[in-house]
Amino acid sequence: MTDAIRGRESGACRLPGDEPDHEDDAKAAATSAGQSEKPRQACMLDVDWNEPKDETPFGPPPPPVPGPKATNNATRTQERNLASGPYAESGYSSSGHALHAGLALVKGRDASSLELEAVSVSVQVGGQSEAQGAVARVGVSGKRGSIGGEVGAANVHVGVHNPDGSTGVNGGAGAVWAAGEATISGEANSVTVGAGFGIGGELSVGLRDKNGNGDPEVCFRASLKFATVGACLELPFHGKM
Repeated sequence: MTDAIRGRESGACRLPGDEPDHEDDAKAAATSAGQSEKPRQACMLDVDWNEPKDETPFGPPPPPVPGPKATNNATRTQERNLASGPYAESGYSSSGHALHAGLALVKGRDASSLELEAVSVSVQVGGQSEAQGAVARVGVSGKRGSIGGEVGAANVHVGVHNPDGSTGVNGGAGAVWAAGEATISGEANSVTVGAGFGIGGELSVGLRDKNGNGDPEVCFRASLKFATVGACLELPFHGKM
């Protein structure tokens, strides 16, 4: 390999005591007469090595950021920036294997994890099929759980992508004047409770692996609109969140 340093000015890339090149004897002698030499490390910083460089300082670039994971109207709200303004969208969702279309005056999530949806209608057909409408929904979600409520909402749904993030089977239909629920989450397990004033019901069961450790969580959720209960428990169950 060609020495990229050798082609530079004599003495610029040698430490005191290095043997000089034969063709540089005259300049090397002048240096030894009293001139100080630059440390080798100082001049290596701007050497052009004429070799391909990595795209990042730490090796190959990271893989592309995964695309949206939305499987229903609620997860589209979580993925959208609240500052984006009114919502109007239609298309195919590969994560939910479904065609969807929706409109909302307000829809999205901000940096503080506040989720807001107002004057919303949407429909979806596919792996998860649903139709919904609501005057308003509001919530806050994070690593340790979520809390939220809705006013003047109605929906009908059936499919395999459950509200708790599990995959299995779900179905339900109903309408509420007002309802709210809260979920407390741990590394894998979670518990959900809720209450409301309305009619209808829903049921879902499924499996997920929230923490990716290979031990599945069994999830269930049941609601009669005036009361909602749900849980996801990792197997084998250790009795802790």
